[in-house]
Amino acid sequence: MNQAHVQQGDAADIVIIGNGITGMTAALTARRLEPSASVAIITTQSYPTINTPALKQYMVRAIEREQLLSFSPGIERENTLTIMRRLVTAIDSQQQRLTLEGGMSYRYGKLLLATGSRPNGLSRTLPGYDLDGVVVLHRLENYLDLTRRLHSLNGAEKHAVVVGGGLHAAEVALGLTEAGVETHWLLRGNTFLPRLLDQRAASLLLKYLRESGLHIHFNTEIVEVCGKIGVVEKVITNQKGPIAAHLVVVCTGTQAALELADRCDQPIKYQQGILVNDLLQTNVEHIFAAGDVAAIRNTLTGSTEPRAQWYASEMQGRLVGAMLAGHEEEAAEHALGVPWHATRLGHFHLLMVGTPLFQEAEALLNFPDGGYRRVTVRNNRLIGYLSLGLSADDGLGIKRLIDEETPIEDLEQTLLKGTFQGETYFYQRSLTSLLGIPIAGRSDGHLHPALSGVDPHQEEASLLNMTPADSVNRTSIEHEVSACIGCNACLLSCPALFEPILIEDLNVQTMGEAPLTPAVRRFALECTQCRACEHVCPVGLHRDAMMMNLKVRLLWEETSPTRKGL
Repeated sequence: MNQAHVQQGDAADIVIIGNGITGMTAALTARRLEPSASVAIITTQSYPTINTPALKQYMVRAIEREQLLSFSPGIERENTLTIMRRLVTAIDSQQQRLTLEGGMSYRYGKLLLATGSRPNGLSRTLPGYDLDGVVVLHRLENYLDLTRRLHSLNGAEKHAVVVGGGLHAAEVALGLTEAGVETHWLLRGNTFLPRLLDQRAASLLLKYLRESGLHIHFNTEIVEVCGKIGVVEKVITNQKGPIAAHLVVVCTGTQAALELADRCDQPIKYQQGILVNDLLQTNVEHIFAAGDVAAIRNTLTGSTEPRAQWYASEMQGRLVGAMLAGHEEEAAEHALGVPWHATRLGHFHLLMVGTPLFQEAEALLNFPDGGYRRVTVRNNRLIGYLSLGLSADDGLGIKRLIDEETPIEDLEQTLLKGTFQGETYFYQRSLTSLLGIPIAGRSDGHLHPALSGVDPHQEEASLLNMTPADSVNRTSIEHEVSACIGCNACLLSCPALFEPILIEDLNVQTMGEAPLTPAVRRFALECTQCRACEHVCPVGLHRDAMMMNLKVRLLWEETSPTRKGL
């Protein structure tokens, strides 16, 4: 740390408010980079960091409750993180001091606001908003409540109304439908996600949702929630007729939790979220903001708004963790770049990267196999990508094309067809540069497990000086790990896996944070990158960067001077 360590028992060098994925990732990153710094997390949450994207899978019992943990139990103790279950009521930035509920004060060297967001919910003026059976979905406790209610209903009573016009509402509504619940989805407007989807993509997706059995109502709002002896029985809308419902599930979006921005002696600037620069610094010295509470600048449009997605939150945690530890150079390696979001709705994979609906650009369209792809180009640079189909595109590879402003004249057709393999493309480009020889890929666009023709004997002099970090972009690996929601679906579907491996263990070892176990070594050798894991991944990960890193590590260990005894 650049400043002197704070030594008092009521203080820490780094204080983080919030133990969601952003706060915990920041704490672990700071601990790794600055082992001697004292790190404290202050939170009102009574449970560890939860993998929130997996909550929808837990709701329909696709995964077990234990799989919701983002980190292994005891990780706070292993990393000597101080955890305090307290409410922060005020910030004195001049004295670098927090006031906690009950009057206790706590000093900080650097402070991170990772307070997340809170749900909009239903209006408190709406009759019946607080009846038993109205569930506002946002945190673990809400999903636990819904899951208990859902699985206590008998077949004749399984009727639900989902309120909200976003992806969260769509995912929940489809999940309930597939679980055998007759579900009505109410959208206040006359379209679906107009800021993210064009009309063609929205129509395709809505058609699929209807064919799945979901009842969709546009221009529809609840006027009253009606109950019987305090329990939800039906809803009355502004359209014709009541809708029977034993569950009213509210997914009406969120807003940044900005209370502390108003409780600082120096006003912390905010609009939709706390305004930060590209290094997540606020306008107040020594105070950072990240995660759902922070308004991030879009590098393409210049606008600022929160990025309330899991992947974005974890990547912000890595960046701000480096800043808290005083490692600004490493923080710069974690540049957030353009927005990226991938999800899976039933059989459909949905991917949005950058600004696909940017008006001042050329839009190339393709409609393969009942799906849809929109490639948005300006000055031979990709600035947006939107795809909807039965197979997952390489979203993180496409994001890297946009972030690095790579010319795409030779890639347009590959992108339109959905056959672009980012790690193949970038890996071959990187290795060609390192070794000074062309690297041949397989005709199907995938790298051979033996590194696509690299002969370790022929190129031994070059390989002896290479490390896994040289040949495989660590940032790509971090991006894939950050996007992973830990559901284990990929490993359960893998034909090359002959012994159990937990996805968390695989991710940790892939990042080089733990030695390779025999099981992971065997898995890395057997994996042929056949893509069987892609079709079951809820966020469409290819895991190419991760697997290539493992393979390079194995090759490096066999050819390095240390292993050879040189």
